[in-house]
Amino acid sequence: MAAGIWKVVFLGVLSIAAWQDKKELSISRTFLIWSGIFAVLGRILTADRAISLLEWGLSLLPGIILIGLGWLSKWQIGIGDGIIILIMGLWLGIRETVAVLLMGMFLCSIVCGGLLLLRKAGRKTKVPFVPFLWAAYLIGRVLG
Repeated sequence: MAAGIWKVVFLGVLSIAAWQDKKELSISRTFLIWSGIFAVLGRILTADRAISLLEWGLSLLPGIILIGLGWLSKWQIGIGDGIIILIMGLWLGIRETVAVLLMGMFLCSIVCGGLLLLRKAGRKTKVPFVPFLWAAYLIGRVLG
């Protein structure tokens, strides 16, 4: 029960982040810090068993990889996107985070491909990524 409520709270956090990212192409540092704190607390409070250090580390891996790719690409991938994935990993665990990330990338590629084909965007156009994560998370919640 508590885990289900906590996932609804995460949807709220992701909704705020998606709105900020769409509006400003960035996410407030203060918001990210508080979201991370709540993610850690939620993971501890709703876990039905003790979470190993390996599980904690694995849950952070997608976000760490995304931040690394951002650094390698001279921040063509925003650090806020990587931090949101870090927070998502803490909140949801490795499996659900990877599923949401892959679905978000798929949705983003469809939309961006369409924008490119319609000549509404170019190669250098900045696109907010968190709204695609939000949509992917909702799709995952609806489809189970």
